[in-house]
Amino acid sequence: MDAFREFAEIEAVLGHFRPLTPYGRAKKEEREFFSSEPALDAEYGLIDAGLAFIRRSPSAADRAEFHLKNIPALERGADFRPDITDILLCKKLLHHVRGLCAVVPPAFKKAVGFEWKSPRLYDRLGLGGGGETFYLADAYCPGLKKLRGEIRALDLGLEKERLAECSALKKKLGLDFGARQFLLLPDGHPACKEHGWLLFLERYDSSTMTAKPVHGGEFLSLSARREQLVREEKRLESSVLRDLASALNAESAVLAAYIRSVEKLDCALAKARMALSLKLSKPLFLSSGKAIAVRGGRLLPLEAALAAKGLKYTPLSFDFTGGRVAVVSGSNMGGKTVVLKTLAQLQLLAQCGFFVPADAFRTVLFKGVYYAGYGVQAQTGGLSSFGLELHSFMQSYAVKERPCLFLLDEFARTTNSEEASALLSAIIEAFSSDSGIYAFIATHFSGLRAAKGSAFYRMLGLDGAALAKRMRGPRRDLAGALKTINQHMRYQLRRDAGKTKIYDALKIAQILGFDGRITSRALKIMEETHES
Repeated sequence: MDAFREFAEIEAVLGHFRPLTPYGRAKKEEREFFSSEPALDAEYGLIDAGLAFIRRSPSAADRAEFHLKNIPALERGADFRPDITDILLCKKLLHHVRGLCAVVPPAFKKAVGFEWKSPRLYDRLGLGGGGETFYLADAYCPGLKKLRGEIRALDLGLEKERLAECSALKKKLGLDFGARQFLLLPDGHPACKEHGWLLFLERYDSSTMTAKPVHGGEFLSLSARREQLVREEKRLESSVLRDLASALNAESAVLAAYIRSVEKLDCALAKARMALSLKLSKPLFLSSGKAIAVRGGRLLPLEAALAAKGLKYTPLSFDFTGGRVAVVSGSNMGGKTVVLKTLAQLQLLAQCGFFVPADAFRTVLFKGVYYAGYGVQAQTGGLSSFGLELHSFMQSYAVKERPCLFLLDEFARTTNSEEASALLSAIIEAFSSDSGIYAFIATHFSGLRAAKGSAFYRMLGLDGAALAKRMRGPRRDLAGALKTINQHMRYQLRRDAGKTKIYDALKIAQILGFDGRITSRALKIMEETHES
């Protein structure tokens, strides 16, 4: 599957799928692959509901996305601790779930499983602040209100005593502490010698002393009483937090259901937004044995790359009605690999529960999808690129789940053409004899043998007549040459007997400015070879 994903360039496409919640982002990282039609129908139903919501009530959809952006991350399955941070996060979750339930349409809420079941819990947490905020308010415990009132009164008394002490120090020593807890005095300051035990002094550095007031008995008495009350306050706060944590744990199943619903809603809206921005459509799954067909299929990374260079992108349309095994031939730069990549991208997106970049895509639901061919990456020491291709193929072919899809791109391109053609012919025969295998094989080798259930297709390649007129002009730079190839390459598939030989390589060499004497001589050698 990893090689198939890499070949399909799927990560570049999934960059457009942007869930807003930590749960949606975690779901995205699962890269779920569906092989169950009911499960996919459910995914597509949620995307349809998301699209309807966005189109009918754009402002309500924006409010829903505001709530989703502010959903916090809670550890799934873990008990809530008597900790103010845990309770704050839960209050925030409930606040935004409540907001979602108020703006999401009833049918959409039902589809994702949203049902507001926590008014009493929310109101109880609401004693500690409105909205998504929370603090341990006096309202949670009568004793807290009384204690905090006494602490505030003591704070006033302490400040009164401190000001009186500071006033006495200023009058006697000329030191103005103001609101400060200490002063820095240089060595030799008169107050350092004549403070009469009104200051506590300690060395700050080699030339400076730190001076702090020495508090009197009344201040110390008030401070001791305050410390006692603060300890009692902490005890009552801990009791309140334990009660709230217990209430949250009693609702753990409901909270877990909210999180699942948030995840579904988040992913559905993100997929719907992606479908709108990229002009995606819902795929259609057929029973095994039916022909795969594409109308206006787009390979999104390539489309974006060409647009950045000012080059035209040609969407692909093809019906593989000739059989379950399709062999696609054509010249280099003619689009063979793009056909396979487009198919890989469409299939993977469809079976990961996304709409697809095509006007229409009819396909089969596969149990597995496999890629082998040029560019296969593997960590298998000592093997050549051909050996890596064989290793990858053997691993995939050994899997017996059916139906399955194989994509082979320029398989065996690094070995000699005679053996490669024989090997590919045997693979075509093996694939064709297995009714559970669909395969698409892109190759530049000619003379491959057909088998019952297989069909050959050819990329049309360069438009020679139009190109001949264009080539009479001045030589172009590389960017201009690529634009010329792009303008005159016909990216369409045609059914073919598999015998047609395509000679576009020398034309492409000429366009790219290859030495004209060499290309002319190459053409002459080809003519001589054909005559003999």
